[in-house]
Amino acid sequence: MSLTFSDRGVSPGQTSFRTLVIALISLLSVVIVGVGAWSMLQGPQLRDVQSDDQSLHQRAGAFVALRSDRAIEPVDIDQVRITPDAPFDLEDDGLSIRLTFEQPLLANTNYVVEVTGVRPTGFGQESAWSTSFTTGGFDFVFLREVGDIREVHRAVPGAPGTEVVYRAPGIVSVTPVASVLAVLREVGEETWLELVDPTTGVAERIVMPPGFQVVDLANASWGTTLVTIANVTEQPGGSVFGALVLIDVLSDRTPVVVEGIAGDPLSVRTVAVSPQSGEILVWQKNQELVRFNPLNSVVLPVGTASELWGFDALGAQALYVDGLGTLSQNLSTGELTRVPRGEFEGISLRHQKFALAPSGLRVHRAQLPGLGDGDPYSIVTREDAEGVHTLVTGSLDAPSSIGNIALSPNGQFLLVEVNPDSSPLGYQGLTAEQIAVGTVIRVVDLRENTVVGEFPGFGFVW
Repeated sequence: MSLTFSDRGVSPGQTSFRTLVIALISLLSVVIVGVGAWSMLQGPQLRDVQSDDQSLHQRAGAFVALRSDRAIEPVDIDQVRITPDAPFDLEDDGLSIRLTFEQPLLANTNYVVEVTGVRPTGFGQESAWSTSFTTGGFDFVFLREVGDIREVHRAVPGAPGTEVVYRAPGIVSVTPVASVLAVLREVGEETWLELVDPTTGVAERIVMPPGFQVVDLANASWGTTLVTIANVTEQPGGSVFGALVLIDVLSDRTPVVVEGIAGDPLSVRTVAVSPQSGEILVWQKNQELVRFNPLNSVVLPVGTASELWGFDALGAQALYVDGLGTLSQNLSTGELTRVPRGEFEGISLRHQKFALAPSGLRVHRAQLPGLGDGDPYSIVTREDAEGVHTLVTGSLDAPSSIGNIALSPNGQFLLVEVNPDSSPLGYQGLTAEQIAVGTVIRVVDLRENTVVGEFPGFGFVW
């Protein structure tokens, strides 16, 4: 008996499968080679853009980072162009480049970033990148008197109209803290401190402990901490009228009295807060000027002052007056810069207050002598490097009064309190009624040197 085996070979189905696999592998290889070749022909591509969207117009040191889809050769600063022009520093890590801006950017502005000659590490063509971003805007709040009621208004530079945020009798001052507004009101013989939700207008009163009476609010806050001036009458060391008191509105809201270098409560004439760093300048009743850092609770001496103007727009320099005149002091280096008295159209003027922009531009509230025994003329000027002043706003036809002036954080906009009434002392000599009824807040775009808004009101805060 014999057995016979027959080799049938490979079945038609197996042959088709092998053919399909080989075809797919060949196609995939062709695709990979094609994609690689296309990628090399195109050069490095811009894969992602990251930026400090909320702070590009608010502070120096904000950044935009451009990330490549592959490793790239170092990029030189001459290969990068920004429109509108803005000074920046450039860093790269082999995969991305980072543009760090030396000054805050313009508000509500579309910027275009173009990078040429981007070369891959190794083989491949060079390419060019282009991207754009738009900066945010500013707003400010102020008070307006309407009959027996005072209103808190919100406005935007360059935009028409205002938004009424809160209405109540006896409002004295307002300042932002965290995402709400702190409002100080006089109610009978008391002062009330309230927190107002700006979206709903709902107010909540903060009841102070016995012996604490808030009498003023600082121009800004430190995060969620409200900076106030208060009369404290139940302290172990005795009463302090005008103490620096901090209140964390998101914590237990217990008022904290700030103590000086000797361990006694600071007795305050004027206080200024840098919203950028949170640092606080305190001009005391003994004319000593100190700085207080809420992060470490350290108080350091700055100098002796006869007036405190506050911080520069970036919150890095103290602006004040000492025995030799007006000056700015860099708080990091201690460097002093004296501000010359200057002249306007050949006439020596007396500047009463000045503001310092990130660009170095100095803006002054100044006075010119009146005619004969008449009241002085109050104006706002900008000063060039030679100490020559040119007019920004204010009347040269008839004496009027200029109150507070303040720059936006990027130095682009200037807010000015203007009142048509005059006095021998200027704005400081006006009555409370004159200020409440006659003052307007003028908004000046310093880049264009034009007035872009004017609103009846007073007591503004950025």
